Amino acid sequence: FFLVSVETVCSRGMSTSVERNELDYSVLEGDEHCQRRPNFASRFFARCISPIRTAIAASVLVVLLATVGSLVWHSYTAQPLPDVPVDACLDRESCLNIIDNFLEQQPRQTFLANNAGLMQTFGPDSFGGGPCGDELCLLVEPCPNYQQTPHCRYDVYDNALAAIYLTKRGKVKEARRLLDGLIQLMYPSVPQPTQKEQHKGDSLSKRKKPLLLAASYTDAATQPGAYQGAGVADGAVDTGNNAWVAMAFSHFAAFTGEACYSRVAHDILEVLQEATACDDALKGFAARLDPYPHFYRSTEHNTDMFALSRMLNVTDAQDRARVFVNGMFGKSQNNADVYATGTGDAKKCDSSVQVGTVPVDTIFWNLLADVDPL
Repeated sequence: FFLVSVETVCSRGMSTSVERNELDYSVLEGDEHCQRRPNFASRFFARCISPIRTAIAASVLVVLLATVGSLVWHSYTAQPLPDVPVDACLDRESCLNIIDNFLEQQPRQTFLANNAGLMQTFGPDSFGGGPCGDELCLLVEPCPNYQQTPHCRYDVYDNALAAIYLTKRGKVKEARRLLDGLIQLMYPSVPQPTQKEQHKGDSLSKRKKPLLLAASYTDAATQPGAYQGAGVADGAVDTGNNAWVAMAFSHFAAFTGEACYSRVAHDILEVLQEATACDDALKGFAARLDPYPHFYRSTEHNTDMFALSRMLNVTDAQDRARVFVNGMFGKSQNNADVYATGTGDAKKCDSSVQVGTVPVDTIFWNLLADVDPL
């Protein structure tokens, strides 16, 4: 500040020359000891120092020192600022860093090849449920049902969401680790029956296709097509869960340009279409496959299928899902202006409509996916 102020005083004679490094050295030519190009200090004092300019510069310096002194004194006498926690959520990036750090610390499966594996769903180091007491705010322990099954859950839906999040954050290595783990849990090393062939008892597939994922695994070793045992926490094969996994592969392929991950998404959608599609007037896709099948068609699952098929530009699956969701509007006996949760479960492609409570997700996910535009 001091130098800038003095340079302003000398602006008519020096500042332009200093900027251009073109000072006039003729006043020094008579001194044989001054043939060397003078430094900036010599040029500055030779050009700018005069009684008036010295007085102005001194005044500026006094003001500057007084200001600095006042700031220093205030820093000693003012109340100290409260300590900000390292993990404080102050802006978007610091909030996302909290999530990054949590995901990075989650336990991982270790039995799969190439350091691939899913991350544990619950805890440890949960944030807590708030200041409303254990009765209302106590969160589920890190490993629910641990007393009955001494393993923690590794849910495929949660890992699909984590892979999408990590992809959007540009954490390609971390997202790839999750997706490669899912690949190893879907694709057998030798050809086996596809999901549809398993249901019908057909011969082995001519080409290797994925065996759809169970809802949740554990940290114990398992293999594709296994839906029970120590390595499986929940053997239900749900359409929605597998659709979200395929969406995670789609996001990753679009972000990285690696087409092989897009192929996985297409494979999952093809298997789901083959095994769950209904051909009645409502169309749509069934909710759960063998070995624990359910025949109902879920509005939420069909919204998932619509979003996936639109990402992959598979128009027939997209239209089939859209028809079903549209057909669920106004069918709830509780409220004629909402979407029913889905159909009954008495038989395959049951067309009766569930009349229970209307959950938010059948409406909210629908609007986000634009499956049935208003």
